[in-house]
Amino acid sequence: MMSKLANTTTTLFLTAATVVPAFFASLPAQAKAASYPAKPITLVISTPPGSGSDIVGRKIADGLAKGLGQPVIVENVGGAAGLVAAEMVARKAPDGYTLVWNAPAAITTWPYLKKLSFNPEKDLKPVSLAVRYPLVWLANPSLQIHGIADLVKLDQEYTKKGKSLTAGNAGVGGQNQLGILMLNQQAGTHLLPVPYKGEGPSLLDLAGGHIDTVVTSLTSALPYLQNKRVIAIACASKERASALPDLRTVAEQGYPDYSIEGWGGIFAPAKTPDDIVKILNAAIVKVVRTPAMAKIMRDEGSEPVGSTPGEFAAVIQQGSHQNKDLIKQFKLAEDH
Repeated sequence: MMSKLANTTTTLFLTAATVVPAFFASLPAQAKAASYPAKPITLVISTPPGSGSDIVGRKIADGLAKGLGQPVIVENVGGAAGLVAAEMVARKAPDGYTLVWNAPAAITTWPYLKKLSFNPEKDLKPVSLAVRYPLVWLANPSLQIHGIADLVKLDQEYTKKGKSLTAGNAGVGGQNQLGILMLNQQAGTHLLPVPYKGEGPSLLDLAGGHIDTVVTSLTSALPYLQNKRVIAIACASKERASALPDLRTVAEQGYPDYSIEGWGGIFAPAKTPDDIVKILNAAIVKVVRTPAMAKIMRDEGSEPVGSTPGEFAAVIQQGSHQNKDLIKQFKLAEDH
């Protein structure tokens, strides 16, 4: 009996010795979450002031400030396709007071293009996918093509003559460039990607007849489409865009596995407590899903989302797998 009692006492003591420290260790994080936010939050936006991402990011920052009861200070840190901003925030204290707005290039593409001094997927924690940016295929009206089948046929004619159709994009490693390579992969085309320093210059050259096609965000394309300086032949995203509901997707035009798009999402440093991420996520979702914000996004050619952290992580994982395969197949990496 005494032996049994001794064993029980020992077990209780060992259990307490294990559980009690763990309980108290969790208290600081819980206390921080309970009082969060207690001071202003900084949202680092990885594009220059006035860009499409900056405009949307600032509107979300305004909404967050109202919802969380603390100022949200926007800081623009451009450079290296979003990598500068991503690394800066990844190295900040994981307390929820420094966040970054970023896009696919820095998170799902550049880690496979070159060796980085940090790992975006491991050093940043997804908070919410706020918005999707549908990509569209555009053509110069002089080509007289109206869909992907026409583009493929014209590409074949050019190839027989030893020539290539040119396809403008916003730069190496962007979703625009990868969208061109994906069509080459799936349709057997030989489109020649022409990188520009941003979407604006590529659209100017397309409208001027200096290049044949462009893959670009619908947000950037809308003014050119409204002026009829270019024509849209397909939506590159999985679903049709709200702003152009009659424009069929590439998948609907015969390539069911084709889907690529841009997005804008908010990240925190990797070790930010889940309770704080939950607070931030709820606030972001509330802002993004208001009718006023949703209308602003759709009018500009984007699609409001407001995902959970887990849903955002799944989008990143799928995009990384897709982009890694394209980069490997077309030997884009520096060390290929």
